[in-house]
Amino acid sequence: MEEAVQEACARSGEDPEEVECLFLDNLCKSQTVKGLDKFVNCRELSLGNIALKSLEGFPKLSLLETLKLSDNHITGGLEHLVNAGLNQLQELDLSGNKISSLDDLKPLAKLTSLRSLDLYGCPVGEKTPEYRKAVFGLIETLEYLDNADIGGVELVDDEFDEEDEDEEDDLGEEEDENEGEEDEDDEDENDVPAGEEDGGAPGEYDEEEEDGEEDEEEEYEDEEGEGELGTEHLLRNPTAEDDEGDDFEADEDDEEEEEDFDEEEDNPAKRQRDDEEEDDDEEEDEN
Repeated sequence: MEEAVQEACARSGEDPEEVECLFLDNLCKSQTVKGLDKFVNCRELSLGNIALKSLEGFPKLSLLETLKLSDNHITGGLEHLVNAGLNQLQELDLSGNKISSLDDLKPLAKLTSLRSLDLYGCPVGEKTPEYRKAVFGLIETLEYLDNADIGGVELVDDEFDEEDEDEEDDLGEEEDENEGEEDEDDEDENDVPAGEEDGGAPGEYDEEEEDGEEDEEEEYEDEEGEGELGTEHLLRNPTAEDDEGDDFEADEDDEEEEEDFDEEEDNPAKRQRDDEEEDDDEEEDEN
């Protein structure tokens, strides 16, 4: 057993004083428990199927909560567990051993923290009348026998594992909350107002950006207003092209009159003839 213990410590990389869970199932053969005196902080010890016959000299592991001794050759001597001062022991697995009498179980009544006892496969279950009632009556602190309560209702999951998981979950939730708060604080510290990263005053960049957006909106509204005003102006007033067309026609009339006048000045005979015709017209009008 001592060699198996050393190998287990080597695998875990821990000293015996640091080990809290030690599993030696099927790793050695020993009729008694040896070499475990230094595992003073061990809370769970499993020695299944290692050919144990006696518990004499069991080490004083005062913090031990779970002890598994299944599939060995233990016939009695459970008082050695009491002598080892296992006052914190809550779960004891003796299934598959050779315990045959209710008297062999009487020392366990002194383990005041014991809540679960497994005797499945032991002869005591078949030889004791009203086995379950007798064992629960013998060990008053007992809540579960052979993985079932006093009414025979079997447990789906091991209660002790669930309690450990609940504690771990609570601890994990607290750690997550603390990490979340730290992350929020880091984010708050890392949040730099726009503009400060470039050396500007706090909020300067935001104000300039907002002013730019407002100017763009005003320009867009002005363009829309000018477009509407231009349409109304075109509907109400003649276009510049129409005015230019009228001016062009008037200029053509003036040019024709000027040309006629120039022709008269250049041709005195035509002008005299025209005057005579006008005089004849006046005389006819008088007659």
